[in-house]
Parts: sequence; C-alpha cells; structure tokens
Amino acid sequence: MKNMRISYFHTLLNSSTIYLKNGFFLFCMWVGGYIFPFFYSFLSYVSDGYI
Repeated sequence: MKNMRISYFHTLLNSSTIYLKNGFFLFCMWVGGYIFPFFYSFLSYVSDGYI
C-alpha cells in the first residue's frame, strides 16, 4: 500500500511537471503574441515610423 501510494505520487508529480513545462511554453507564446504588436508599434513610434 505504501509503495502504491509513493508510485501514484511519483506519477502525479511527473505528469504535473510535464504539464507545467507545456503550460509555461504556451504561456510564453501567448504573452509574446500579445505583447509583440504593442512592442513593435512602440518601436516604430519611437523611431518615427522608420521600421
């Protein structure tokens, strides 16, 4: 019973780690896609539309 609980916890930990890595990657992509247009327009505004 103790081993079963430990293995269950280990599996849960592994799956949550994988989920967190994928979630972090997706979150970075989402944040990048959300911020990039504002950053680009800010850069073009600062350089007076030379970009």
